[in-house]
Amino acid sequence: MVSGFEDWAQIADASTHIQKLPFLITSGLFFTIALLSASGRVLLKLRYHRPFNLDDCILFLGTACLIAGTGIMYALINDIYLGMALAAVPTLSQRLPMSQLLSLVSRSMAYIDSFQCLCWTAIFAVKFAFLAFFWKTVERTVGLRRYYWGVVVVMACAWVYLVVNPFLACPYFGIEASTKCSGPKKDRLYITLSYTGTVIDCVTDFLIVTIPVLVLHRVRITLRQKLAVGTFMSLSIVMIIISIVRAAVLFNPQGEIRDGPLQTYLTHVEACVAVIMVSLTAFRSLFNLEKEEKRRLERLKWSPGT
Repeated sequence: MVSGFEDWAQIADASTHIQKLPFLITSGLFFTIALLSASGRVLLKLRYHRPFNLDDCILFLGTACLIAGTGIMYALINDIYLGMALAAVPTLSQRLPMSQLLSLVSRSMAYIDSFQCLCWTAIFAVKFAFLAFFWKTVERTVGLRRYYWGVVVVMACAWVYLVVNPFLACPYFGIEASTKCSGPKKDRLYITLSYTGTVIDCVTDFLIVTIPVLVLHRVRITLRQKLAVGTFMSLSIVMIIISIVRAAVLFNPQGEIRDGPLQTYLTHVEACVAVIMVSLTAFRSLFNLEKEEKRRLERLKWSPGT
């Protein structure tokens, strides 16, 4: 236990845009809603005897990655804020044994890398789930099919880039990472990679939205697919806003050090929002299926000769 824990906590909270308690409460709320939404999608599928398709399986993968990433985030939360306190007031490091300090830095960087990989995989799993959902509407049109596979390739490359992004910023591990992954040059590299990642994230959202828009001009689509279009457009707007905020607020309120807690928080929230929004597609479509079924039964009930 670090001596003077309350002092450390106050310094950490003052050195970031989001304090620890609001971080824990709101991230837990988003995560709970995401889990309930994904579980609700499964229950609705079972209740209405709807088959599980490829987009459902991809969503399950994304949800599993979100669960694992959330577990890592909560296991790491104390180290994240302790690291902020040390970065804001370097003299505090004198109150820690050197072995403990180096272990803290190397452990934090390893866990953060894992967290980033899992959350970006969850975010892109949702995007791939929407692509899988719209495959049947484009497979019979040669031009759209080629464009579709082009988007798939771009998406795969974007996912790979964002997953390896932390290792581009710091290709070292353990004690070596704590000594070679800091300083002005690394800060400039981190800023460049963050801005590039934001642009790629937003571009992939735009590319996916263009597919159903192009489909609307060529073929008739079902109500369920129209709902999916509207849902993903809403999802894209929210995710783009989160990405822009994450890129715009890279540093702490004092503008001196990278705001690790806020960056972690926003990445986690984006992953949760992605899972929530894609799950809502099933809620809305199955709700409309239920209303259509009731209308069909009413027509049969009042048809002539019954």
